[in-house]
Amino acid sequence: MELCQFNMKNLAGFCSDYFGNLHASNAVSAALDMESRLAELNKRFKEKQLPSLSHGIGIHTGQVLAANIGSPNRLSYLLVGDTVNLASRLQAKTRDLDVAMIISQQTISNLKQDPGVLSILPCDAPIMVKGWNKPVSVYVRDLQKTPI
Repeated sequence: MELCQFNMKNLAGFCSDYFGNLHASNAVSAALDMESRLAELNKRFKEKQLPSLSHGIGIHTGQVLAANIGSPNRLSYLLVGDTVNLASRLQAKTRDLDVAMIISQQTISNLKQDPGVLSILPCDAPIMVKGWNKPVSVYVRDLQKTPI
């Protein structure tokens, strides 16, 4: 399927050396592209009377350790660190908050465009996430939420 194939310019950045200072904007752009492609796929599913799909997206910006781990016979590319963990926790919270996307304040601070233009709005209050001692300030996008 071509559902989640992206041009390199739209990919979220793992490496700020490659993507420059646009990593937050690229991550949000990639997420919006994923939403759009999922909506297209769900239209095709509906025409074939198939159940629709949904997804939740969590975005956080920061430093990660990126490495190839393993041996030549079994190699894995991994991203690890608090940034990866928080993005994962935000993604898990999309179900609790019934939204399609949760974006950390840190990512929003690095966006090159106004989040309101993208229908990304601040959450009423900071949220608690598993593994974090203090609440996390986030923004949400729920306009494109599709049923499970």
